[in-house]
Amino acid sequence: MTVTRRSAALAGSALWIALAALAFAITAGVLQGMRTDLDPIAMPLSAYLRGAGGSWLRGAYYVMASGLATLAWASYRATRRDLRSALASALFLVAAFALPVVAVTVLYEHTPQEDLARFIHSEAAQSTFLCLVVGMLLVSTRWARDAGMRTGNRTG
Repeated sequence: MTVTRRSAALAGSALWIALAALAFAITAGVLQGMRTDLDPIAMPLSAYLRGAGGSWLRGAYYVMASGLATLAWASYRATRRDLRSALASALFLVAAFALPVVAVTVLYEHTPQEDLARFIHSEAAQSTFLCLVVGMLLVSTRWARDAGMRTGNRTG
């Protein structure tokens, strides 16, 4: 696949990925500003999943998860064939599947399954971050060696 075709494969998906990230950031930021009952410095973002506006943030988590799944596909397709990392894409997919779990587990608060849900929430959140960090490192090292992604290309 040529550099132009690889860039086009990512460019179409880049808009969706950017919109998903923007929707997530705006929703989280607005909730942190609106919720005066929570300290945005001391409280983790998952505290905003319950209470006023929690359903909006859960929706933003689901949109972000679809953006991560798109990133898994697009980053694989846009990378030169000999530099592709199936592991990076798999890590992005794991994060895409784990993020909605983080969002939904708060719905089990004050139920008999609360302790299990809290444990699953913690593990899913840590898995999401770990998979994203390692996936981004893998993709960035591949893209640094890919001339089509390194110079003269806005998408890269």
